Amino acid sequence: MMLTTSQAAERLSVHPETIRRLVKAGKLKAVKLSIDDTTRSQLRIDEKELQAFIDGAAAPHVPGRA
Repeated sequence: MMLTTSQAAERLSVHPETIRRLVKAGKLKAVKLSIDDTTRSQLRIDEKELQAFIDGAAAPHVPGRA
């Protein structure tokens, strides 16, 4: 299932702009949808990608490990 930035933000309890920043920083994968040249492109985040982000963010960092 593909989520809007608002839906993804709701699941993480953050503002939609935070989701946009994570995507721009390359920390969260998303797909850009563009209908035509006059409308602003929209982002969609795959539910599995969001879950992978959550799982990765929850994993503790252990020095010396990848």
